[in-house]
Amino acid sequence: MVTLCRPAVAVPEHVITLDDTLHLVRLQEQGKIRHLGLSNQPGVSVPQLIGAQKTARIVAIENLHNVADRADDAVLDHAARNHIAFIPWFPLGHGGLVGPDPAGAPLVTRRRRSLGADIHPAGDVPMSTLHPNIATLRSIYDDLRRIERHADEDMVLHTAQRRTAGESGIVYGKKAVVERMNALILKSEQTLEMSVDIIVANDYFGAVLGSIRARCGDREIDMPFCGLWRFDDGSILEHWENAYDIEELDAFMDNETSETSNWVRQ
Repeated sequence: MVTLCRPAVAVPEHVITLDDTLHLVRLQEQGKIRHLGLSNQPGVSVPQLIGAQKTARIVAIENLHNVADRADDAVLDHAARNHIAFIPWFPLGHGGLVGPDPAGAPLVTRRRRSLGADIHPAGDVPMSTLHPNIATLRSIYDDLRRIERHADEDMVLHTAQRRTAGESGIVYGKKAVVERMNALILKSEQTLEMSVDIIVANDYFGAVLGSIRARCGDREIDMPFCGLWRFDDGSILEHWENAYDIEELDAFMDNETSETSNWVRQ
């Protein structure tokens, strides 16, 4: 692909001319170019793109675009509707988007917060930079007993056994939920660990991906899980447990795992 670029220093009015486009079309017809793209400073506008499309098949455009500079959102929408690739340049803003701005907070974090959402790997990221509900979920998965601090009195827990246990697979009320969490910890002989990979949360919902780990004698289980959460003003209203193979997990907890298990290792 050849991209027609018009830098601002050369063409102050940022015009992509018909002659420019036709010249590239002739090279394309000669088999010297397969695909055509456009780029410009400060950016290819929608009228420029539409004009170029009248004489050439444009397959891609390259414009400045990142979470802090979304001035070309209309161009991005037009490109998407017309199946034209949109290539952002300076997606990290010369690196400034991954460091602190003059106000002292990472611009990416501020943009996420402006959208009311956040997503983060479960690494050593300061709690102050995360959505409050991410901090809540992190704390709970570090120690399931902490759910007592954040659960609404009328919280509802949909256990991982709900599909086979029916109504008995649903736990109602904060007290009953806390008792269940404590029972799981005791059943695993205090070895239960919820290893978190990714947490996503906004004011209303949260989702957590990771692995359930526990030991029983010389055996250890390591199974993927997904936890879904519903919040109201920071309090947990509802939680859905999901283990990849709940029957296998229950068998392990009951010391009945077969020797052919995919999730248990000696």
